This record gives sequence, C-alpha cells and structure tokens, in this order.
Amino acid sequence: MPRLDPAAELARLAANHEWHFRKRIRERFGLKVSPERYRRWCRLVIDVGPGVKPAGSQGPDRSVWVVRLGGHEMRVVLDARTECLVTCLPLHEQQREQRAASLAEHRQKLRRLRRAGK
Repeated sequence: MPRLDPAAELARLAANHEWHFRKRIRERFGLKVSPERYRRWCRLVIDVGPGVKPAGSQGPDRSVWVVRLGGHEMRVVLDARTECLVTCLPLHEQQREQRAASLAEHRQKLRRLRRAGK
C-alpha cells in the first residue's frame, strides 16, 4: 500500500482524533458534539482561552489540559501536530464512579428488557 503524502497523513490523523474525541465525550459525559463545536473547543484549548489550564504532557506532541466543556469539567489531550483534541477524561474519581454506576444501571435495564422479550 503506498504511503500518503505528509499533508494527507495529517488530515487522516486529525479525522481519527475528532472521531475518537467525539466518541469518548459521548460515552463519558453524555454529550453529543457537532463538528463545528469540536473545532471551537480545539481552538479554545490551543489559544488557552478562559478556564483552560495546563495539566501536563503525554510526550513531545501531546499536552493535557483541564477545561470546562459542555458544562463538565474534564481533562483533554491536545495533539500539537494536528491541533486536535484527542480524548477527554473525567477530572475526578467521583465523576468516574458516577458514570460507572449510571452505565451499570443502564445495562441492568437492558437485561430486564431482553428477558421480558423472551
């Protein structure tokens, strides 16, 4: 398979980052994010806008930031090469526990519905 030129490879990587971020924010925070909103949030982090605070790095090309997006405080990972948000993570352990409890409750409801349908 031929290699993509560098610009096409970056575009492919940016599209993957957007897909992954939008999937994770929906799973972890229940937010549906439009492509336009995603781009605004990327710009907000890149420009270190209001409420954006650095929280470390994940290697030479990725930085971690604490932000408030869609009414939720979270950590996000920004890829410097693509200038895209890669993923989002709950800021506090309590958020993780609440989300896990919510998912467990949802799974129980699905099991009951499946059993009732048999």
